[in-house]
Amino acid sequence: MLENQHLTRLEELGGKDIETIEAPHDLRNYMVKSEEEVEIGRVTDLLYDTQSRKVRYLVIRLNDQEGLASREILAPVGMVDCYEPGNFLIISALNTKLINSLPDYIPGEVNPGVENMVRLAYAGQTEDADCSGLTGNEILAEGEHFYSHSHFTLNEIFEKRDAESFKTVSGVFDDSLEAQNSISELLSNGFSKDTIEVSSPRSEKEEPAMEVSGSGSVVSVKISTETEALRVSEILDKNGSVSVYEH
Repeated sequence: MLENQHLTRLEELGGKDIETIEAPHDLRNYMVKSEEEVEIGRVTDLLYDTQSRKVRYLVIRLNDQEGLASREILAPVGMVDCYEPGNFLIISALNTKLINSLPDYIPGEVNPGVENMVRLAYAGQTEDADCSGLTGNEILAEGEHFYSHSHFTLNEIFEKRDAESFKTVSGVFDDSLEAQNSISELLSNGFSKDTIEVSSPRSEKEEPAMEVSGSGSVVSVKISTETEALRVSEILDKNGSVSVYEH
């Protein structure tokens, strides 16, 4: 009876809106890359817990390539190491050995035994091989206890990305008009006021950029991708910045 109850907990998101479950971003259709940034497949669906409404697994369709057959596998959502919004995910644990040890994903057949196989396979690829809650249907039947492991924590991938790749691009201006012009162009190119700050080179305090007064100003822009960093640098340089740097 307990096992049957557990079987009803996971469901494909399918064509439902991401807003129907608890997820900060929709990861469907994201390209999946290995640690070497080699494309190995694509996320075709998400499995979520029907009771907590939280995403538990990514369903990944593997590319047909040497050593790997095209099929669908599962990846616990917390195994994602980093992501590029709207573009790709990196799951460094997904090497050929691990992939070949994972069972095929068959819709409607993710029972406690399959979940144990998937979880144990990924635990063997990480330094954090804490096996509490890895085996035994009694643990799986408890649901939330099994899913309390970091392998199933979705928010961590976004927190890690923010901590590791958040940058600021700054430009130093001698002329306040040039600084103001750069801010105007940044805004017209889609950068929000919340991401732009202006300060004096002699001051550590930064304030939201609305108006620039006086000579000697530093315009700083918070960015999250290398493409944004390049675009900001071009705008600051074009508008007369004497120095552009990242920090």
